[in-house]
Amino acid sequence: MSTKALTTPSLHEELLSAYDEIIWLAKRPTVTPSMARAWYTHIVAERVKRRIRQFSGKVSLKAASDPSATLRLEHYS
Repeated sequence: MSTKALTTPSLHEELLSAYDEIIWLAKRPTVTPSMARAWYTHIVAERVKRRIRQFSGKVSLKAASDPSATLRLEHYS
């Protein structure tokens, strides 16, 4: 096991921490729910985005075999 693996919080720990931060912010009297979500989107997501947003590289056989199709990476829901 690498040193980085020992010192880097797991994805689960990072997400729990992010949840706690957002809940704490949302309970503040001067912070709107929108502001708390923005904290996640613009600050916290940077810590975890590469671990939760990964492209597998897999495409359907139909899409790969259609020469006229334009393949592009899109945001998933």
